[in-house]
Amino acid sequence: MKRVCLIFLMSGFYFFDLSAQVKGIRSINGNLISNQLPNLLSDEDIFDGLLEMLLYASNAAIQSASKFNGFNNNPDIKIYFPKESKKIKKILIKAGMNNHVVAFEEKLNRTAEIAAKEALPILENAVRSLTISNVIDIKNGSSNEATLYLKEKSYLKIYNKIIPIIKTKVSETNVLDYWDLLQKKYNMLPFTKPVNQDIEEYITEMTIEGIFVLIAAKEKEIRKNPKITSSVLLQELFKK
Repeated sequence: MKRVCLIFLMSGFYFFDLSAQVKGIRSINGNLISNQLPNLLSDEDIFDGLLEMLLYASNAAIQSASKFNGFNNNPDIKIYFPKESKKIKKILIKAGMNNHVVAFEEKLNRTAEIAAKEALPILENAVRSLTISNVIDIKNGSSNEATLYLKEKSYLKIYNKIIPIIKTKVSETNVLDYWDLLQKKYNMLPFTKPVNQDIEEYITEMTIEGIFVLIAAKEKEIRKNPKITSSVLLQELFKK
């Protein structure tokens, strides 16, 4: 059976024609799910449901992360002063640079928000590479099993996709200017060692981590209450 999944997100309706994706996956992996995972649903239903969940969670995460203050106002993914430089932060605040430190952290998050939207096509490609063994693991796994799968399959691709965007957007947000100012101020203080932190790499890594935190949260929510998706298939797939 061909299925077109209608997914409701906060900003409107997103339509995903999963039938072509599922057909492509089955042509490679075969049609053996029901033999491995007894279920009242058909093989196609199981595929469609898991694909729908992954696409829904990915879209919801990117939508949340890429909006204005999506990172900055979310304590779960907010990007702070680099951990390796925490000592520097304390010293700078004591030296009267608190406002500059706060502004720098805001710029970190603003850059991440701009770049986050570029991750969606990569996440969708990872979903399309789903195999039968992955489907079984995701269906029976932990509350973030699908997120772990996506991260394993797509982290490097996302990193390579986002870092050139970060390199472009840092000039737009002036985050490097703030960092240079803080570094110079710190290096001028007595009894301090020079700082050499790659901020572009740091923003890239934290952006990706933030996206997966949001995907994991949405996956857990769907597994606990699939009705949030308005999907009859997901409600059946994850019914208690």
